[in-house]
Amino acid sequence: MSPDLNFFPTDVDNMINVIDTSQTLCREQVSQFESAIIDELASLADELQGTASDPSRAYPHNLTFIGHYQWLPLPTVVYELEYPRLNKIKWSYVAEKVAAMIGIIFVMIQVSQYYIYPVVLVTIEMRENGMPLIARFREFPWLLGDLLFPFMMEYLLTWYLIWETVLNILAELTYFADRHFYDAWWNSGKQHLRVGRPEAFDLLHFQYPGINLHETGIDQCTYSFSAMFTTVLSRP
Repeated sequence: MSPDLNFFPTDVDNMINVIDTSQTLCREQVSQFESAIIDELASLADELQGTASDPSRAYPHNLTFIGHYQWLPLPTVVYELEYPRLNKIKWSYVAEKVAAMIGIIFVMIQVSQYYIYPVVLVTIEMRENGMPLIARFREFPWLLGDLLFPFMMEYLLTWYLIWETVLNILAELTYFADRHFYDAWWNSGKQHLRVGRPEAFDLLHFQYPGINLHETGIDQCTYSFSAMFTTVLSRP
């Protein structure tokens, strides 16, 4: 809110109470009420314009059929009126990521075929041979140990496949220039500065505008810290 935080929860509430009781506002109250309404309208206008550099792209001009389907392939979870865009597509970069994607898929298939599938065949053979349930439970820790590292490798390769190859290919083909969502915070010396950044941005983008912090008594700094702290705790 743009009005002064010290008077907004008190003076405006008092004026509302005066209006509800059909009393007459004094000149000072009318001036404060008018100032609060003007500031609120200006704040709402800024929110409607959002990140649009041109008013013609702001709400409701952004609600078009073409605009809807232009946004769908963009590799982002937060809708904005405008995004940083590239001037041209680097086809060498696209080819590099496509080659990496094919190579990773090939490696994942090999890991599954030579390290995971044989363990599955062993479990099927144990069941078909009528091995007692207790005996199978005894073999379970060894089978789990055989699957531990292949599953870990598949998990890491899946992560890299999605975030580093597929989404970057999609971003390049859609002229999407903002790649901060794909920062390597999982292998970074500044992990404490990057961890939870996407989730915290989503919370602040969607939740903060809808919360009346003046009524709850929570300042923006406290809310921002709580959002970041929650994302860190919820991360596996």
